[in-house]
Amino acid sequence: MRKRLIPLYVTLASIISAAFLTVGCSEPIDPGTSTLDSSAQATAQNAHPRPILGAFGRRLGESYEGTLPLKAKYSVAFEPDEPYEPLKLYTLALTPQTHRIVSIAATGKFASSYLCEIERLLLADILEQKYAMPEETERVSRRERVLEQNNRYISIRCDRPQGGKEFSQLSLTYSDTELREAAAKETEAREQTRNTEGL
Repeated sequence: MRKRLIPLYVTLASIISAAFLTVGCSEPIDPGTSTLDSSAQATAQNAHPRPILGAFGRRLGESYEGTLPLKAKYSVAFEPDEPYEPLKLYTLALTPQTHRIVSIAATGKFASSYLCEIERLLLADILEQKYAMPEETERVSRRERVLEQNNRYISIRCDRPQGGKEFSQLSLTYSDTELREAAAKETEAREQTRNTEGL
């Protein structure tokens, strides 16, 4: 895993913040576990990464049971079970007909691109540790880090909105590429069944 120099308070915060992004429960740590045992466990975990299932109490692929607002189309905001403090807006992207969850996204605003980048590095560190991603499954650019696993991925990126806005926006997205393809097919099928005789 690549080494990064980040402030000490970021490293300490990552220990506290990791709990907010956990879908399931973690096993308690045995205080008697030796350093060698921990190293062996880490190696085994890297060989079998934790699957990307979802976040904030929602799972990719599950059916959305709530009522869709008329203007929602294929995206809807939701209240997370365990929100992550820096992120304020939570949304689900759905397949248009079956309403399965294609992606889970959360965004937050920061006063500067520097602060956004610090939080992006923190989130990347938390998620790399949680999912034990091998280095070859990561795609890194100046503004984005992507953790890939089979047909699913997690994207963490910073963007400055258009229009000269002074703030930067952090986006965290869990997504399924197969469900994205299914959504595109459902959209195409829906358009083909429209009644155009009266046009």
